[in-house]
Amino acid sequence: MRLPSTLLLQLASWLPKPGPTPAADVTNQNVIPAAASAASAAAIVEPSPPPPQFSSPPPPPPSTNSTLPSPSPSPNSLPTCPSLSTPLALSTLPSLFSLSLPTSDSTLSPSALTSIAQIKQTLTLYALAIDGRDFSALDRVFAPGASAHYGPPIGRVAGREAIEATLPPLLTVYAGTQHVLGTVGVVLCQGGEREGDGEGEEKEGAVSVAYFTATHFGKQAPREGDEGVGGAAGWEDVVVAWGQYQDRWEKGEEGWRIVHRNLVYMGPFVSGA
Repeated sequence: MRLPSTLLLQLASWLPKPGPTPAADVTNQNVIPAAASAASAAAIVEPSPPPPQFSSPPPPPPSTNSTLPSPSPSPNSLPTCPSLSTPLALSTLPSLFSLSLPTSDSTLSPSALTSIAQIKQTLTLYALAIDGRDFSALDRVFAPGASAHYGPPIGRVAGREAIEATLPPLLTVYAGTQHVLGTVGVVLCQGGEREGDGEGEEKEGAVSVAYFTATHFGKQAPREGDEGVGGAAGWEDVVVAWGQYQDRWEKGEEGWRIVHRNLVYMGPFVSGA
């Protein structure tokens, strides 16, 4: 069926007229693609691995400028003990005992400090034994095979028993004695190879020098326990000697013992007689 033209014109007037094309939403076009791009990038980039976990903090690298003191040298690095077969000259003692002085980067070990203290205590025991007339206590001072050079008039003595037998007659002629120790130096050293058990091992050794003043009171001087102790006595009844004990020590099963002693006088005897 063909519609009349008038009806077609009327229907066309009812249709909406076309308007201008709307402008594009620039804002939405920019934001939406950017957000999508960020989300896409986040989905593509893999996360970095977590840092390693330690049960304890890792140790710091070693320092090349450490100020901690290093331990004292081991026994194998100690100097060899001088034999003391002849007395040491006074001029050589400073260089010998400077070897035992700690430096800014070293320190004496507890074992070395204990040895030095034991040697000094044994020197004190000698003075107490002599003045107390307990000559059997010299067993704890001298080694069984010890030797001594007392100079004239005694000379050389070999063996601990011989030393213990030689001293009493020379000292008991006096009413009493007083042995005072002054300057004492001890240096640890190698004492030579052991024999028997432990053969081939180095012995622990030491050398000491102790200044002494030995005062000998004559028969007229009062003795401890006698009436009038502390009374006046003339110098004719007193003899004073100044000198050094130069000792070489070794450490054995019984501890530190003197294996050789030199008695070196540092001046003449002084007496008013």
